[in-house]
Amino acid sequence: MRNATSIEVDLKGDDIVTRLTEDGETIVQSETGAVESAGGTSHDAVLMDAETALTERGFSVEILEQDGSEQPDATATHPNHDVVFNIEAETTTPDRPAKVLQNLKRAHEADRIPLFIVRPGDPETQ
Repeated sequence: MRNATSIEVDLKGDDIVTRLTEDGETIVQSETGAVESAGGTSHDAVLMDAETALTERGFSVEILEQDGSEQPDATATHPNHDVVFNIEAETTTPDRPAKVLQNLKRAHEADRIPLFIVRPGDPETQ
């Protein structure tokens, strides 16, 4: 096995298998920003899971760096849909329910479809 700083390469039979190392995962991690509106670790994890799930379904996802301006956490497009989706990772919904309505209003005003992402089975966000 060859080990680089960001990838590992392994031969499995006739197949070449590559994977990111921990350093590689850090390098490709999207920057969501340092301002309060960027959310925390849990928020970023929900957003990354949403990016993975949507990408596997043919969406193109762009996670936006939060700079304090009024913008969604991410946007997505799909070749079969002629709209832009605003993605909002909701991890503090019970503490800040008005924020959900603000995000809904922002998507509506931008003529976009909002996607609110929560952890399944999380009683705090249901």
